[in-house]
Amino acid sequence: MREDKPLVSVTIPTRNSEDVIGGCLSSIKEQTYPNIETLVIDSNSTDRTREIAENFSAKFFSYGGKLLGARYEGFLRSQGDLILLLDSDQILEPKAIERALPMMDNYDMLVLEELSYKPRGFFQRLYEADRK
Repeated sequence: MREDKPLVSVTIPTRNSEDVIGGCLSSIKEQTYPNIETLVIDSNSTDRTREIAENFSAKFFSYGGKLLGARYEGFLRSQGDLILLLDSDQILEPKAIERALPMMDNYDMLVLEELSYKPRGFFQRLYEADRK
């Protein structure tokens, strides 16, 4: 392992993500791994994205460009030894970062499991009712 508890920077590019970013940031806050910084790189949102991000104590940066540029901006502003790239609709399992860190000694890049935001539509409710 690189060091005992390396800083992990989680960068999230956004634009008008108020409906989903709370779930993403909550999943980061609930990680069992303690040494995480969260950066939200926002592309001119006109909704409550900034307010929600700041309520989770995320570092918030305004960026005027598009997704790829926002990812790069997050990379440049990251202070961490390791960087995790997320989208605002991704939700991490609580031990995702903790379980991934030991593998970083063997690989330069990992893909972590996640849950994407899925609104509860008609078919999801029908499926859930059928499973009861």
